[in-house]
Amino acid sequence: MKTLMITACAVAGLAGHAFAQEAAMATCAEYAAMDNAGKMAMVAELQSIASETDGQEVTNADIENTLAANCGEDGAALLVDMIKKE
Repeated sequence: MKTLMITACAVAGLAGHAFAQEAAMATCAEYAAMDNAGKMAMVAELQSIASETDGQEVTNADIENTLAANCGEDGAALLVDMIKKE
């Protein structure tokens, strides 16, 4: 049982790291294609990335508003670049 728990934690840790890399490279077109749950997860990850790089608190609403205002212009734009412009 202990081995199963350790394995599960290791897999969850790797999945979280993979999603962080995915969020760092996600484009507006990919964001637009996500369902609501995917968008919420992406915004949460972007919020985490923004707080780590800038040291400032950025709210989910700030990120959602920025993406809504700027993603329509260029589908290939990286989401991370948009939140760093704030």
